[in-house]
Amino acid sequence: MTVTEMFIPKAYLLNQTYKKHRSDLSQRIANEKALISGDLVRLLRDPKKHKRGGCLCFFQPGEIPDSG
Repeated sequence: MTVTEMFIPKAYLLNQTYKKHRSDLSQRIANEKALISGDLVRLLRDPKKHKRGGCLCFFQPGEIPDSG
């Protein structure tokens, strides 16, 4: 048996675990992005909250640019 034919179970298992964790992490990040964007859209489409300034908590009062 040569070095290229050797099967190292621990290293293989660690590599597979690492790859699975990375793919799970990417999926969780994508899910979180979708949830946050959905919440923002829902808040901005609600006229009562939008007129009350419910979304202004994301900005400081001096940071909001004038539209005029």
